[in-house]
Amino acid sequence: MMFVFAQAAWSQQLISTSGNFGEGVTVDVSWTLGELVTATGEMKSFDLVQGFLQNFPVFAIESLQLDFDAGWNIFSSWVRPVDGDLKLLFSPLIGDYSLIKVQDEAGNTLEDLGNLGGWKNGIGDLSFTEGYKVRMNRAGHLEVRGGRSALPLDIPLSQGWNTIGFPIDGPVDAFMLVKPLVELGTLIKMQDERGYTVEDRGLFGGWVNHIGDCLPGEGYKINVSTPGVLTVFPSYGKTDPQVRIPE
Repeated sequence: MMFVFAQAAWSQQLISTSGNFGEGVTVDVSWTLGELVTATGEMKSFDLVQGFLQNFPVFAIESLQLDFDAGWNIFSSWVRPVDGDLKLLFSPLIGDYSLIKVQDEAGNTLEDLGNLGGWKNGIGDLSFTEGYKVRMNRAGHLEVRGGRSALPLDIPLSQGWNTIGFPIDGPVDAFMLVKPLVELGTLIKMQDERGYTVEDRGLFGGWVNHIGDCLPGEGYKINVSTPGVLTVFPSYGKTDPQVRIPE
């Protein structure tokens, strides 16, 4: 039954809910049940309608293991927990005293400020589009569990250096990933955490891919001459024959 108190009808707004959250081995389920009235007709300051609300979709749980070496690493994730807070995500490495710092491309950090407040997260939540620098005092591992990134995904790029995420669960030829930027004439260089690059050697070989494949869990630095967008697609072909991959 639907109750209408005036002639005007407006967009729905939830008045009250009940529901629950369940976590299984491979699936998380989150649901809400609206009370029998949620929103439709207008009566001065509120609307009413009979209805049902599913607040969050059902999704399969994905898992990604991140492996960090001692020193500086660059990581990203194609998996994001429901709570993406980086301090919560890195709590196992904070707890075993192996993490020194996490830093984003803007210089914001997750680090221990000691007497000034302990571990503070100045970055916020994990983002699919971003890559992050991680400094470790010894090698360590971190598991990320949650939902996968939706593709295609646009990664905004500022002029100069950017640290980007790689939101794909399999390897992709590094040149093919940035080929749209090459065709636009805006890419200067792509670089991984080891210092290997995709760059134009000009008369000494043209575009050369020293990185090989981009890999899940890794982040990459990209230097562009103008602001733009890099779109990451679900799948890619093989590298162009004119692009040399050194042995």
